[in-house]
Amino acid sequence: MKKRKDHNNLKDLILRARAKGIQVRLERLEASGIRLRDGMCLLKGEKSLFLDKRRPSKELMILLREYLKD
Repeated sequence: MKKRKDHNNLKDLILRARAKGIQVRLERLEASGIRLRDGMCLLKGEKSLFLDKRRPSKELMILLREYLKD
């Protein structure tokens, strides 16, 4: 039950980010065996937030909240 609630909250945060013009990308952030950092960047003039999908939902929600702060 708690996992489902976390999943719903994560979806809500992703929708809030999209409403602010931020494309959220949940990806496996790794290149040649090196783990990469989560972060915001501009791609073709659009804000994109890359988050490692291997993180627990709770961590993803914390990161998203930090990036959504004004």
